[in-house]
Amino acid sequence: MKLLAPGANTALANAHCTWNLESGKSSVFGEYAAVALLAVNDKRQPMGDPALLHQEQSWMEWSGGPQDVGCTLRLDRLPAGSDRVLLMVYVYAAMGPVRDVASLYLKVDADIEHRLDLRDNGEAAIIIGEFYKRNEQWKFRALSEGSAYGLSAFGRKIGLDVDDRHPRHPSGGSGGGPRHESATGTAFVVGPVLVIGMAETAVGLGAGVHRAYSATRSDALYLVSTRHPTGSELFARFEEEHSHASAHLIHLPVDPALREMMLGARSLVLVDDEASTGKTFINLHQALVEAGLSNIERVVTCVLTDWSAGAVSTSMGAVAEQVSLLQGSYSFDEDVSAPLPDMPEVGTVAMGDWPLVTANDWGRMGVLSVADTLAPGLSVQKGERVLVVGTSEFVWRPFLLAERLEKAGADVHFSSTSRSPIALGHAIDHALSFSDNYGLGIPNFLYNVRPGQFDRVLICTETPRQAVPAELIEALNAEVICDE
Repeated sequence: MKLLAPGANTALANAHCTWNLESGKSSVFGEYAAVALLAVNDKRQPMGDPALLHQEQSWMEWSGGPQDVGCTLRLDRLPAGSDRVLLMVYVYAAMGPVRDVASLYLKVDADIEHRLDLRDNGEAAIIIGEFYKRNEQWKFRALSEGSAYGLSAFGRKIGLDVDDRHPRHPSGGSGGGPRHESATGTAFVVGPVLVIGMAETAVGLGAGVHRAYSATRSDALYLVSTRHPTGSELFARFEEEHSHASAHLIHLPVDPALREMMLGARSLVLVDDEASTGKTFINLHQALVEAGLSNIERVVTCVLTDWSAGAVSTSMGAVAEQVSLLQGSYSFDEDVSAPLPDMPEVGTVAMGDWPLVTANDWGRMGVLSVADTLAPGLSVQKGERVLVVGTSEFVWRPFLLAERLEKAGADVHFSSTSRSPIALGHAIDHALSFSDNYGLGIPNFLYNVRPGQFDRVLICTETPRQAVPAELIEALNAEVICDE
């Protein structure tokens, strides 16, 4: 028996060979993962349609079952121009990593073995072997070549159109089994992953995406764009050109391990509340790459509403995917007589009179997780109507507090102050205006919260209590909780 390591090769007896592939987990093939054979030439250009588990070709025949797949190859019947066959294992629709297969044991012609341990493999497809002809002799080479984004993406790379979705469940992943998906609810991303929440509206949304993703993997770093410099080293600056506050800052993590993780990121998950033109995401990606993120292979944008008509994917190509809860388009009819709104100046990017305490960082410097540390001894009454209010970019720790109070039995609502001016009308029926709590001298707003609406209002802040505007505290009869 010949045991081959990746890269090693050996001669085959003839052009008719058989192989058997066994997985380390039962009922994998045909449910979560599958096998493909690609007939190519010596430049790996496709020379015919692929052979899939549900799609045989004239030069091969499947056998076996969901734990061990068998095949008879007739290499002398390959399509014209083909002198080799790639053997690939892939996850349907790239909905997860091949490590969930655990291991692979390949036996060729009963006397050649190739074993792979996939438990630490983060790719969505892997080439495990190659049958090829050299000097009139057919040979087999053991391989271990990963493809981060699955069979379809690998196919596009070599010029082959191949559908890697489950044949019985094309809209989903692995049929009746558990779904293997990322926090974005779509294609798998390869780690390390850098998740970025956009200031200020999507800072909390991004943290939620990161928390969901990190529930199953530990290779995701969360970072936020900010308009509040921390005094530490900046990594990049980019513009949200259409915004009332266009400038965004990205800080470089101070912790060496987090810095290394950020600089080594292979995937970006960019989170915002909406994409109107997609230009902000494009600007951010460009700024990050120019600043030194040189390993990026995958970009996923994650928004609630997407009006950009695929602008990010069009700009970046196959490496990018846009994910949203709702997508569509809109247009405006110009009314030249419409009065222009009086827009307040809220675009200030500065430290302010109340500098941030970086020791309490929750995302500007990069985090793997955020602890629920606000007001640990706070108690509530069952059924008590409580409003938890975050302030500006400081929303995730307040949200964790709100979750804890809800579990304790309170009727909890959550909101946040914002520098974003929004016109009254439609969903916005009330607005409070007051000075910001960072000492920037700009107006802030709180929407759809009326005095007396709740039994108890908790304003959460990363600045000292005296920085919170007195008019807001008095209007809501609020308690102030500081992140100390």
